[in-house]
Amino acid sequence: MKKSFLFVISSFMLIAIIVSCQHEGCEKISSEIEFLTINHDITGTTLTTSEKSILQKALLRLDFVKGENGSYSIVQKSGKEVRISEPIYNFFKNIFEKSAKKNLITRMMIDEDTIGETEDGRTGDDDCVIYTIVAILHDMNEKQYDAQKVRKELEMAGYYIPGKGTRLGSLKEALSLFFNVYSVDPEDYADVNPSQDFYFVVKQTRMINGQYSYHAETVQLNGNGGFMCRDDQAVAMEDTTSFDFFVYEDVCSLFRLKIR
Repeated sequence: MKKSFLFVISSFMLIAIIVSCQHEGCEKISSEIEFLTINHDITGTTLTTSEKSILQKALLRLDFVKGENGSYSIVQKSGKEVRISEPIYNFFKNIFEKSAKKNLITRMMIDEDTIGETEDGRTGDDDCVIYTIVAILHDMNEKQYDAQKVRKELEMAGYYIPGKGTRLGSLKEALSLFFNVYSVDPEDYADVNPSQDFYFVVKQTRMINGQYSYHAETVQLNGNGGFMCRDDQAVAMEDTTSFDFFVYEDVCSLFRLKIR
């Protein structure tokens, strides 16, 4: 009886030691994960190479879920859950929340003039293509271009229709007026590296009337099956919703751009 009692006690002690070691091991692994931080609020519209590198890693640690209205929200409730600073967490949280509101507003739009029709097919927003081209040119230090100059060149070439926008069916040709343009295959979206190259993306949003709204933006980060982009039209209009996030399945067209 005494031996049996000692055996039971020893077994409990062994289990306790194993559980304790496992718990300590988990904490050790967790603490060894790099803590990602940026020591300032990210309020600008242009991310530095250093910021992109840190934010890229942080984005990959976050999980998100799709809501009933088609928008996404972050699963984590704070940055400490995935060892990122609160300024970084709040940066992404604000983007997801603003993207959800923007998506809802776009889905409710039923104004036919917002998405023109041409013999070429559906056209894009009146100014988003132009503003995105200008912003990428400026990112490439081609500061001699402004919206008026880009619009004029697109219109002269027949790619821009006043009051309607840029023909999506001729978008690659339109971009070729300013850049060397390479189409990116959907199967290669995961390999997109915005820290190395410049990417022009057109996202599509299905509206409540069954049609689609199209909007051009600049890819800033890539991760978790989606792109975080800069809405250059919103930046030009001094809108606070200057960043956006959407998944690969919402991409209509994606191009990698090189300076000519």
